[in-house]
Amino acid sequence: MKPDRRRLVIYAGAMMGPLGGNAVLALIPLLKVELDTSVSMVAASITVMMIPFIVLQLFSGPLADRYGRCKIIIFGLGLYTTGTALCGLATTINLFLAARFIQGVGFAFTSPIVLALLGDITEPETRGRAMGWFGACTTAGIALGPLLAGLIAEVNWRFAFALIAGLGVLLMIAVYVSFRDYHQPRDAVEMSLAETVGATLNRNVALISLTGMLVFFSNIGAITYLSDNLSLFPHNYPPSVIGTILAFNGIAGMMFSPIAGVLVDRIGRRNTATIGVILLAVALTILPHQQGFAGLAGTLFIMGCGTSTTWAALNTLTIESAPPQHRGVASSIYNSSRFTGYALAPVLMAPLYVGHGLVVVCAMGAAASLAALMLVRNLRPIIILDNGVGA
Repeated sequence: MKPDRRRLVIYAGAMMGPLGGNAVLALIPLLKVELDTSVSMVAASITVMMIPFIVLQLFSGPLADRYGRCKIIIFGLGLYTTGTALCGLATTINLFLAARFIQGVGFAFTSPIVLALLGDITEPETRGRAMGWFGACTTAGIALGPLLAGLIAEVNWRFAFALIAGLGVLLMIAVYVSFRDYHQPRDAVEMSLAETVGATLNRNVALISLTGMLVFFSNIGAITYLSDNLSLFPHNYPPSVIGTILAFNGIAGMMFSPIAGVLVDRIGRRNTATIGVILLAVALTILPHQQGFAGLAGTLFIMGCGTSTTWAALNTLTIESAPPQHRGVASSIYNSSRFTGYALAPVLMAPLYVGHGLVVVCAMGAAASLAALMLVRNLRPIIILDNGVGA
């Protein structure tokens, strides 16, 4: 199969995780009632999904490097699809949280591996563009998750999870058919997990990982509690409108990520990340002061442009900061770190939101974005080429 067709399967894999993971954002007000629980407990389902994802992908990357990326991806998709289906069958918050945990386990064996796989089949001179489209598909999942869930919830919220589970099954088949003859780069020396991580975790990978953590902390913290805020006075929006507003964050990513990929190749990885983080900080600063639909949607569009630009640069830097045979490990370290921010944001922001409202949540996010900017400017412009030589 041609590499371009294989990329389509990889891009679909990038979309799948956030599609099911973010679907819950538009359903928070509804799930409070349906599962007889609080907004904090529903928001905690984000953290519950992220915990196994953060921890287990530290193992999934090395396993994929050693035993085959495609086998691990298919295994992960199977678990993720199972968890998604169980979310739709849950009748209590405890069952829902358990299903989200299973989703997170499957996500851990999918997300970092598809990023490493994309690095395998792309050349350094066009890798920024490839990562831009990868980011576009990731944010497409972010956009479509709340949008589809909000629209389908008008009929029955359980159908949203059933649809996503069905897409997961189709993707498993596509991965097997597309990559059954694929041969990935192999390390000449067998190394233990600790030795492999030690060989991969360099200064750039560490800074990139911390930057990703702060960016996700800023973005997800604001969006999580914006969802609940929009259901309250003076907005009083239904789930379908909330999902539509939140979708503008992802729509921006879908539109701007390919442009960001071109910027990565033309003006450099670090400069592109700088632009993205600044846009994110600006959006978070003005978000709590928006009242109408247009202002909220426009601000989330700016936020989406910022995050998608940042991800295109950071994803490319991650793949290029480690030798080809260790891409799975580098991707795992990076993803584990940045999704730690995703997981911690709802929990750490909850007291701020309950006690002080969305203004303080967004202020905390803007401060974290500025900290990310400082880390980006300290990155070294080092590229690891496919022959393992720095340039």
